[in-house]
This record gives sequence, C-alpha cells and structure tokens, in this order.
Amino acid sequence: MGCEVLKIVNTLLQEKNTLLVTCLEGQTLEIEAPESDNFDTTHTFEITGLKTLIHTFKSVKSQLRVSYSQEIFNAKVFLSFQRRKHVS
Repeated sequence: MGCEVLKIVNTLLQEKNTLLVTCLEGQTLEIEAPESDNFDTTHTFEITGLKTLIHTFKSVKSQLRVSYSQEIFNAKVFLSFQRRKHVS
C-alpha cells in the first residue's frame, strides 16, 4: 500500500514487535516486524511478506459543523416565525 507517511513508531503491541505507520489520508498500518535473522539485505532493503493490518480513520468534524449550522439556522427560523406570530 502506498501512502504519504507522517510518522513511523516502533512499538510492542500484545507482546509482538510491530511498526505503526501513520499516513496522511487517515490510514494507520500495523506491520509485524520480521525476526532480524529472517531476511537478507545484501541486494535490497525491501522486505516483503510481512503481516500488515490497515486501519482507516475518518474525521466527522465537518459533518458535525454542518449539523450544528443547520440547528442554528432552524432555531433562527423558528424564532423569526414566533416573533411574526406574536406581532400579528
């Protein structure tokens, strides 16, 4: 999976050595690190076949802003209607 990487953290999760890779578009990859003796870097540093879990996060902030704006609009319309009703 290709993504623009924000941060890489080497961590110990559930007693297994993993890397957490945080990507710009909201993905976090949890990559199980290989045993140090199980790969050959004499020709390349690319390591394939590692167990990878992909977690995707989405922000709801914009949806909350739209909902809040709609509530404010509805309240203003309601108050305007109530004022006209009392004037009549």
